[in-house]
Amino acid sequence: MKKCVIETCVRRAHYKDSQLCKTCYAGLYYWKGASPTRLLKRQKQLMVLQARMSTLTSTRVLRRRKAA
Repeated sequence: MKKCVIETCVRRAHYKDSQLCKTCYAGLYYWKGASPTRLLKRQKQLMVLQARMSTLTSTRVLRRRKAA
């Protein structure tokens, strides 16, 4: 089966006509009637959250604890 057409999605496509997985289809369906202002506001919010996560993962040292 084909992969979902959304760039970062790793799920299998479920819908033949749109080539989307169930999760991406539901997400796009949820936002289909939203105003451009609402879409831009959400995009800005997601950019802030992504920057926060990038900061968290780059500043936190991911290493094993030393044995006591």
